[in-house]
Amino acid sequence: MHCKAVIDTNVVVSSLLSKGKRTAVTDFIDMMLNGDILPVASKEIFNEYEEVLRRPKFNFSKNMVDDLIDFLRQNSIMADTWDTGMEFVDKSDLPFFEAYIAEQSPETFLVTGNIKHYPEWPYIVTPKEMLSFLG
Repeated sequence: MHCKAVIDTNVVVSSLLSKGKRTAVTDFIDMMLNGDILPVASKEIFNEYEEVLRRPKFNFSKNMVDDLIDFLRQNSIMADTWDTGMEFVDKSDLPFFEAYIAEQSPETFLVTGNIKHYPEWPYIVTPKEMLSFLG
């Protein structure tokens, strides 16, 4: 099954920090890289990816970050977002929710490691839940 997913930055960071270990997060990202999951993004999401993935505390290689962001830019559906008027405790989560709302369909998910940061809506899932769904 092919589907679309808005991918929270924490999922991307977790996969890069895995250091080759196989986890639900790395399996999810592998499925995206293999074309089984079509990423959904927006300008604000790309700004967040750029800012977070380049933080010195992570020490990710410049080439690895460049390659991943280039892949996402070339392969993502760009969501036509709008201000939902919703408020989030962590304002950096809002662009992900807005992209999810803009592309909302039974094939679109918002995948996050911080599920409690979002409202309880259908298809807002963890990477493990997403993999179970795709099973």
